[in-house]
Amino acid sequence: MRIYLKLSKNKRAIPFNYQELLTATMHKWLGRDNAIHGTSANYSFSWIQNTKASKEGIFLKEGAYFINEIL
Repeated sequence: MRIYLKLSKNKRAIPFNYQELLTATMHKWLGRDNAIHGTSANYSFSWIQNTKASKEGIFLKEGAYFINEIL
């Protein structure tokens, strides 16, 4: 299954290590005692598309998105 996530423009920079933060957020949403915590990942995140990089981090352009694939 693929989930297409459309993003809005941001005012603060997104850190370059955002994929680690996405994984942590996913586990937070699933709950403390979820079945996939601590196991091999059965999902993956694409890189955010339509972005602009700066020294501070990543800024989203109009139409930015990424895809989460669950295997």
